[in-house]
Amino acid sequence: MPYSRPKIVSFNMINERLKQQNTGDGGLAKRDAVVRSSILGRRLREMYREVEQEPIPDEFKALLAKLESGEKN
Repeated sequence: MPYSRPKIVSFNMINERLKQQNTGDGGLAKRDAVVRSSILGRRLREMYREVEQEPIPDEFKALLAKLESGEKN
């Protein structure tokens, strides 16, 4: 899977979504918190999936092998 630059979700975009969803009744602050949490959680999961697919750099593999061989001795 080719590397794709992550999409940037700004807090302005989140705030705009919240303004569109606000209905003016009581539990607005709680609903805002739930919406923000949902958006941030979704983005973190997307970022994790993207990073998970990236190849492990050769330098890191070499360092890991060096550390593992030092632990065995």
